[in-house]
Amino acid sequence: MKINIEVDYEQLDQIIAAALKDVKQDFEDYLKRYEDKDAWVAVFDTDREKDIKLLKKHVKACDRLLEWYGV
Repeated sequence: MKINIEVDYEQLDQIIAAALKDVKQDFEDYLKRYEDKDAWVAVFDTDREKDIKLLKKHVKACDRLLEWYGV
């Protein structure tokens, strides 16, 4: 079964912005888990410091995109 749904650009922007907010929250949650020195997270890298750096970089990227979407 195939269903086609038509959305306008504003609705699509809202969907993308909502997904970006969720992704950003996930990254921030991972960073909070790193506050525990014994935590094993390894989202982008198995090296703790590199992973933290990459998570922060991706949070900034999400912020930039959300700004572009006007959120």
